[in-house]
Amino acid sequence: MTTTHTNSRNADKFVIRLPDGLRGRIAAVASAAHRSMNSEIVARLTQSIDADNDMHQAGAVTVFLPEVVTNEISGLAQLNERSVNGEITDRLKRSAVVDQLNDEQARMIGILLRRIEELESRLQLKGAA
Repeated sequence: MTTTHTNSRNADKFVIRLPDGLRGRIAAVASAAHRSMNSEIVARLTQSIDADNDMHQAGAVTVFLPEVVTNEISGLAQLNERSVNGEITDRLKRSAVVDQLNDEQARMIGILLRRIEELESRLQLKGAA
């Protein structure tokens, strides 16, 4: 049985065009992490793909928000000492609770209105007698 070792000489190669300024940014973060640019790119891509897979398996959803909304949520998250995801999750949960309360209140109002109609009918019958 033959074992094949992958090294940089026989690994898959891929040419990519980077937008202006991105090469410098990659070089800076790679240097800060004591990695080559190639290792940094591979690490970032792997991390991104793994995160997407984890979120997909967990039923998570990626939402792209306008910058003004993102800034507002980020500010609220800092104020409330939460992560941005924690802030969004909390606000969605509170919104769902409000919706449930509104549904319950609407149901109770309907019951009360029917009861008022019943009482008015009884009063009219007593007044006619």
